[in-house]
Amino acid sequence: MQSTNRPTTNLARRALLGLALLVTLTSASAWLMYAGLDQSEDPGLLHLAPVRNEMVADVRGWRRITGGAESPRTVSPTDDLVVLDRQTSATWISSSLPGRGVADLKTREGRSSRLVIAEVQIDDLTGQDQDGQTEIAAIGRLLDLGVDGVLLTRNALTASNNAKAETRLIELIGTLAAHAKVRNPDAVVGLQANSGLLESRRLRAAVDFVAVDRLLTEAGGRPRLAGDVGAQVKTLRKAQQDGVPVLASEPVEGANAKLAARRTLESYGFIAETTLAVPTASAGSAKAE
Repeated sequence: MQSTNRPTTNLARRALLGLALLVTLTSASAWLMYAGLDQSEDPGLLHLAPVRNEMVADVRGWRRITGGAESPRTVSPTDDLVVLDRQTSATWISSSLPGRGVADLKTREGRSSRLVIAEVQIDDLTGQDQDGQTEIAAIGRLLDLGVDGVLLTRNALTASNNAKAETRLIELIGTLAAHAKVRNPDAVVGLQANSGLLESRRLRAAVDFVAVDRLLTEAGGRPRLAGDVGAQVKTLRKAQQDGVPVLASEPVEGANAKLAARRTLESYGFIAETTLAVPTASAGSAKAE
């Protein structure tokens, strides 16, 4: 009887081992996909699983501010997040007094501290040896000033027909995001992108939020074609599905145009810039702090 049962026992053990191996491989595959690996992308580039900043998830109002060397004073108590434009960021880096300005900007009376994000421009990729040292240095100086994070921008941050160049850009953005997180684990990293770059799961895993500008209108103010808007919204929704908030701005003039833009952006689930709010008679008292 022992000799009759042994093959059956061995077969059962092999079946259990095979099932265990399948479960292990499936779990590993799921983790890698969550961590940002895409089977259509280079498997040699491994990114850690995304860790979203909880404070960004609570943002309901935001605005981009300019001010050069002076501390911006046009924020509203309802602004949970402000973005310093590139000129302001560059000026504050070279100044000896901006730290106090950052602290003042982060504080709002009767409310918790708001997030202050500084723009950092990504230089064009001019060669294979681009390592982002210029941007890394800028990120380090800004975090030392006390900002809560950075918004990575570029003059034309768009997907390229050159697959290698696009891969290098994605790698650079991932490197800069990782550097900011190493310098400050609570640092917020955003990406300004009206592009197909967000098709990359690795890229979406590297950032805490996405900022999009002129989704609805072209530079001259003419409305974009519905098909073009729909294509961008479809890509941006992939970021939303990954837990990445989308902050949207639309530089339009006039109360009706602002209201229409705000309603459209919010219908997509995006967080519209507070400059699109139509001023009221009582809004002047809350303009500055």
